[in-house]
Amino acid sequence: MYCSRPVKVNFILYLYILFLGESVIVVPPGKFLALVYPARAEFLLFKVKSAIKAGDGKIEYGPIPNYPVLNGGTTTDKWTLTAEGVAGLENVRGNVDRYIFWSERKDKIYEYDMEVKPTVLKNVPYYPSDSPESFFQNVALSPQDDLGTFSRIDIVQLPKCITEFMTFNPTNLNLRTFISIEYVEYNVEQVKDEDVARSAILSGAVIPKQLPLFASDSYVDREVIERLYDGVMFDVSLLESLYTKESHLESQPFLMNLYGATDGSNTTGVFELSSDIFDGTVNSIVIPKGYKAKIWKIEVDGEPCTVSINVVKGTTSSTIKTVTLSSPGTVSKEYQTRPVVVESQSSTTPTAISLAWTQSVAAESTVSMEIEIAKQ
Repeated sequence: MYCSRPVKVNFILYLYILFLGESVIVVPPGKFLALVYPARAEFLLFKVKSAIKAGDGKIEYGPIPNYPVLNGGTTTDKWTLTAEGVAGLENVRGNVDRYIFWSERKDKIYEYDMEVKPTVLKNVPYYPSDSPESFFQNVALSPQDDLGTFSRIDIVQLPKCITEFMTFNPTNLNLRTFISIEYVEYNVEQVKDEDVARSAILSGAVIPKQLPLFASDSYVDREVIERLYDGVMFDVSLLESLYTKESHLESQPFLMNLYGATDGSNTTGVFELSSDIFDGTVNSIVIPKGYKAKIWKIEVDGEPCTVSINVVKGTTSSTIKTVTLSSPGTVSKEYQTRPVVVESQSSTTPTAISLAWTQSVAAESTVSMEIEIAKQ
């Protein structure tokens, strides 16, 4: 016998997908903004009076606060989007932590789409601060886990709340971090009458947004819902007619240009690789579990040299491609239609890619490789 899932569960799942996968869709003035509190299966409703951006609403925020470089295999402490060091935000007052989206006004709500780069970094939210909001089977997840993390996320910021994050670098690279943000500032008026709410929903004037509150939070319930908004919320089942389709947000691919050189004194060796996206050099690129490495291009320049692309699993190494420069000059191989793909499926035995050289006479040669780390 077929039994459909309750609408309430379906709609919250739909909004969870939006939470992890929907860029800022601006609610225009005159329309209504529904903020769903999934742990309570209820929503706040507001009429939008204005939607304001500075310019295009984009903030090139800069590195993760206190972590301009995040070392391979390490996790940040909790961090938040402060105004420190961001040109144009020097005079933002905010709260004691100078959180740039802080407000104590019940008629002001911020929404922002944030991408943490490189997109291979794994992040989890805390909303409000100290309250984890990534769960599976009622167990809070960490950025080191194989699920529940994001590289890009949409946050609707309630007044009197701070959102914090933690970030894990699953690679062996000391990655340089960067955050991009797109935001909108809403001036709103709360809707408290259920008949008005029903009418707005039936007219198609309501746009739902997900609050990252997958567990009930006593601070939000007391300070925001009860004191600011008089405890007026509506059952999420009223929004059933807005349950239409799933929407996914795609992060930018994590692309690297890697560079290496022979040492000029040995006829064989493994290249030490560098890039403008991480600090120092490495002799292999570890592929995080669940990811693929896609090699799009490799170029060898200088004296005659054969470069091999090797897959390293534990103590085992195998060659999957070779590129040979037979005479002084340059040779380039591009794989634009069918990249060389290496998958990693185990966290106990890491999969890595290395580049090695072989020469008949030791000489100076260089190699460059364009590689993408992606889940697809």
